[in-house]
Amino acid sequence: MTKLTKRECATLDAAMEIFKKHTAFRASWMLGPAYYDHGENSKFTVGGVTYFDSAGFQHSYIAGGSFSERVQSALDIEDAVEKDEAVIRQRKIDRLKRELSELSA
Repeated sequence: MTKLTKRECATLDAAMEIFKKHTAFRASWMLGPAYYDHGENSKFTVGGVTYFDSAGFQHSYIAGGSFSERVQSALDIEDAVEKDEAVIRQRKIDRLKRELSELSA
């Protein structure tokens, strides 16, 4: 069984505090490295970041060469999110109408 060290636990807890500080109301994250077995060339990816912005939209491809750059890119996305509830609602209605139209076709 693999156990985290006390230092690793403290680092993860500190990272969570950073995310809490910078995460907008109604936004959320999916984070993590992925491990793929490619024989001798096995390696971890940089670290996947999927961001769900405060308007409810998912951003699956987050640009950046490092994990911290990807987190900053997601925060930049949030800074550009529309904050007007009426505009957000109308965009969701339009998206759902398109999805319904595609499913009905």
